[in-house]
Amino acid sequence: MPLIISFMLALLFSINVPNVHAEIPRPPQFIMLAFDGSKDLDFWEESINLTKKENFKFTYFISGVYFFTAKNRNQFYLAPGRSNGASGIGYSESEEEIEPRLQYLLEAQAAGNEIGSHANGHFDGSKWTYDQWNSEFTQFESILIESSKKYSALISDRIENEIIQNSVGFRAPLLGTNANLWKVLNNFDQGKFRYDTSRTSEINYWPKKNTDENFWNFPLVGLVLANSKKRTLSMDYNHHVAHKNLGLSSAQMEEDVFKTYMNYFKNNYLGNRAPLHLGHHFSKWGAGAYWRAMQNFAKTVCKMPEVRCIPYHELADFMDQNAIYVSDYQVGNFPKASPSEFEENLAEVRKTLKKNLGGKKSMATEESVYEKVSYALWSEEQNHFPSPESGDFYTFKELENLGISVEFPEGN
Repeated sequence: MPLIISFMLALLFSINVPNVHAEIPRPPQFIMLAFDGSKDLDFWEESINLTKKENFKFTYFISGVYFFTAKNRNQFYLAPGRSNGASGIGYSESEEEIEPRLQYLLEAQAAGNEIGSHANGHFDGSKWTYDQWNSEFTQFESILIESSKKYSALISDRIENEIIQNSVGFRAPLLGTNANLWKVLNNFDQGKFRYDTSRTSEINYWPKKNTDENFWNFPLVGLVLANSKKRTLSMDYNHHVAHKNLGLSSAQMEEDVFKTYMNYFKNNYLGNRAPLHLGHHFSKWGAGAYWRAMQNFAKTVCKMPEVRCIPYHELADFMDQNAIYVSDYQVGNFPKASPSEFEENLAEVRKTLKKNLGGKKSMATEESVYEKVSYALWSEEQNHFPSPESGDFYTFKELENLGISVEFPEGN
């Protein structure tokens, strides 16, 4: 009898006890490329066409005030604590621009990109009440629906069913957040929001859902610019502010940011594979330096093996499906890619890019740029920052103490 019991116990444990030594699958290197505001029609066309030709996609966090004009602003929007129709970033320049902008939303999404919310008037909501945040989200949807009704029932229906229903991500204007925002994101429209991108964390942060929050956190990060050594958020306008008064040419600005993104990429690709978060705007500061840097970076790394340059909702899909591995991902508990393999893959991509350019120059293929890139993993002393004092995310005061300038454009 004891022998039978021992056999049965052994069989039971062999079936029900997981293999704690099982190898964790190596995650892809996700790269998230996003825009805030999204007003300029030419930039809409240029960026959408780019994603149709290349193997990367964008997430557009759009602002509601760009779907009505100053003339009729009182009909559409009442910002919390502001006068009727107020906006911090202006409005659509004309009625004629609104329909094409609506069509670009549909075209962008049809091309595999994503439309998220950047709220409406670009105001700091860090002191808003629950009801004020709820009103802001409600008005965001009503602005899109009511503005589209003026053109056709078909456009209006598509905006409501294709854009609004699939708008599941948010980035707060001025990164102004509070506990009331998190509660609204949990509850709004039966909890449709799947992620938020309004916080700031370390470069190796793997997304989590905080206690009492039903959405994934996809934060921006602090970076050290490769050449100028300035400390910035991973957003183009902050690079622009950091470059002011340095006397740099547009090409030098582009090189600084391109190399910074490459350092960020290799650090994570060979490290714990935490997703990269790059935020840009529909503005060509530095004579287009930062827009060129983003394009050349994406054209280079998004073609490499195990790299996925996708819209944010697809990262949320991955996180939902692989939530059990987050703690392992965070500490890099999986087989790492080798530096030699990385360099071989990068060289192959650059070779193809050079061939496709047919002799034209590009930051992504210039040998001199790659010779200057420091690919060493970031050290605590030089390129990394101390961890947040409390939890996973930095406060504005902490960022200030770290010398990271947090600046925001007046319009985009």
